[in-house]
Formats: sequence, structure tokens, C-alpha cells
Amino acid sequence: PVSDVQRVEKMIVEFILALWFFIFLLPFLISVAIAIKCDSKGPVFFRQPRIGKNGREFMVYKFRSMYTHMSDLMAERQTSRDDPRVTRVGKWLRRLSIDEVPQLLNVLKGEMSLVGPRPHAPHTRAGGLLLDDALAEYVLRYHVKPGITGWAQINGCLFSTSPSPRDR
Repeated sequence: PVSDVQRVEKMIVEFILALWFFIFLLPFLISVAIAIKCDSKGPVFFRQPRIGKNGREFMVYKFRSMYTHMSDLMAERQTSRDDPRVTRVGKWLRRLSIDEVPQLLNVLKGEMSLVGPRPHAPHTRAGGLLLDDALAEYVLRYHVKPGITGWAQINGCLFSTSPSPRDR
């Protein structure tokens, strides 16, 4: 638990860091956007509903890494290795986690933190069950803002309890 003052301090620090990273990375982000547009038709960004603090749904921003007509907005099907839905540029974006960088916009909007539990799409499943049903402790994640990266990744853990295929 953190105090209200600590919560505000954290919010200010994260906003400043996210803004600094976004401005610093802007030339790189523009080149990624150009690569995406040259590789396949469709928008540069992919927006997907995710579940955040207090179970509220928000739209997460990512660089589009799949063909537009094959994307799975509600994440009913997990991405697999050599998934035919992923574009050539998308394979690199995913491998290097560059597709996640636009989530800095979610941090600037106050929907996400830099570090926190990774948010999942509402229809993400584990063992055929929705995550909330498959893991009783999963709902504890909703007590804090979701993050661009998780605590396990920062501490160098190879495995985490995050449902993201990238984290497995």
C-alpha cells in the first residue's frame, strides 16, 4: 500500500519519464511507422481493449504487427510461433518488443504504469478458461495499474505468471 502523496509522486515521475522516452524515441518511432506502412496495408497502430485497474477496460496502443484483416481484436486466439497473421516487420517488432513502445501513450493518459502487471485482453484464456476463472489470484492484479513491463522482467526472471505469450 502507498499513501496518496506517494501515488501522486509516482504518477508525476512516470509521466515525466514516459514523455522523455517518447520524445527521445520519436525519430525511431517514425521510422518504425514507415516500415509498417511499407510492409502491409492498414493502420500503423493497433488498439485493443485490455483490463486495467479496478477491472476497468481501456484501449492499449501497440504498433500493428499483424495483417489488418487477420488481427484478433479480442485475443480469443493466442499468437503462436510462425503465426501466419504476423507480418514480416511484425516479427521483428514482436521479437524485440518494439510493438509495445506506443504504450507510453497509455502511461501519458494515466491508464498504465511503466512497471506493473501486464494487462490482458478480456477474452484471453489459459487452459480453455478465461484468466479470471483459471487463476483465482489473478484478480489481485486489478488493484494496481497495469504496466508496460512487469516486475518479473525487470528482475530478470525467465518465467512469470503473466498470460502474455511473450512472457512465457
